[in-house]
Amino acid sequence: NTSPQGLRTLLSPLGDSILTTEFDSSVKLHIHTAMPQEVIRTALRSGHLTGLMIQNMDDHQSLQEAPIPETGKEQTSCLISITDDGFADVFEESGLAFNIHTETDDPRFLSSLAQVIERTLCANIILMATSVPQSQLVQYLDESSICGRTIRTLIFPNPVHAIAAALAFNPYQTTSANIKRMSLQASDTFCISIHSTDTSRLSIYDSQSRNQLQYISTIEGNEVSRHSEIPALIEASLPDLEAYLDPIITIYRGAHVSETDANDLFMELERKYPNTSISMLFANQSNSLYLVSLE
Repeated sequence: NTSPQGLRTLLSPLGDSILTTEFDSSVKLHIHTAMPQEVIRTALRSGHLTGLMIQNMDDHQSLQEAPIPETGKEQTSCLISITDDGFADVFEESGLAFNIHTETDDPRFLSSLAQVIERTLCANIILMATSVPQSQLVQYLDESSICGRTIRTLIFPNPVHAIAAALAFNPYQTTSANIKRMSLQASDTFCISIHSTDTSRLSIYDSQSRNQLQYISTIEGNEVSRHSEIPALIEASLPDLEAYLDPIITIYRGAHVSETDANDLFMELERKYPNTSISMLFANQSNSLYLVSLE
């Protein structure tokens, strides 16, 4: 939508050594910048992104020169997660190469990501993002090249699906096989998110507002049920547990839920489901009061 000259003008405050080459209806752009994130966002306002290559110009060490450990087998891919919701410890225990913790509107996100990617020892990388502010940007990194590594991306609606996918990752399988297996594992993971319908009131069991609040459960953003009591809401949202041989319920307590309230919920669910394994974990998940998974 913008001419090469117009694109150079738009990008000139963001870097130097700007070169543009026009091919029919597309433009190939080259720029030296310390703000790759802003370059991508500015370029996207002028058209569709069809290819992306990012290289760290501060380190000219090539991919071939990086020391590859002798493991006896070729490691075909690495897995990196991107999260802003306090699940870093859980991801790191799932065998990830790296976890990138990012803040909302972090202007150095892409630069930090490139530095981490540069430290990896494998040529193929799967980036796994949850519902972070950067997820819109991450989607444009799919099939891109960053510091000589080939990038594929997976974006999940919440961290629980991403954890399930991470556990299915095999570094000695091909990237395409991993993408397929991880996507299938995530789709087979049942997870509900619980929110308050009144976001100005975050305390769940506040004595003055308990009878006035309503809670809503969703699956991938679609409403499942509403109730004034969270145990009853979970019961209404879960499928028939008799269909599961050894059902396991995992509850992730959000940042706005006190430990006392979470323990009350845990004990109530143990009474409701005596033949089900139930565990409660804490995660600084700001978008949900609780995430509840069933396997």
